[in-house]
Amino acid sequence: MRKYEFTIILETNEENAAKGLETVEAQFAKYGVTVSKKDDMGIRQLAYIIKKQDKGHYIYFEIEADPQSLAKMEREFLLSPGILKYLFVVAKEKKQAEAPAAEEAPAAEEAPAEEAAEPAEEKSEEN
Repeated sequence: MRKYEFTIILETNEENAAKGLETVEAQFAKYGVTVSKKDDMGIRQLAYIIKKQDKGHYIYFEIEADPQSLAKMEREFLLSPGILKYLFVVAKEKKQAEAPAAEEAPAAEEAPAEEAAEPAEEKSEEN
């Protein structure tokens, strides 16, 4: 099981949007997808017209799913009339090793700040 971020754009028509959302939730249940977060982002203007629609209802999910099941779910999403677009993105896992690197970062930031100050002084002398 891997963690994914899943965003879906549904039609603004409530009836079609409800059918699209039912399709998504049914597929999640069918393939044992675990939803850890669901965020209804509301209706927004689309960047371009999709299936003769200029607005879409955005819903964001954070899920945990088997990578092989994504292709099967995508097939169903393509055939569903209420779904305009969808996108699965592999979620980046936060590493514990990043904390020590963050402690070293201030020491590294001090040296470039001093270097940046020197060329500024040179420029003021030239003018």
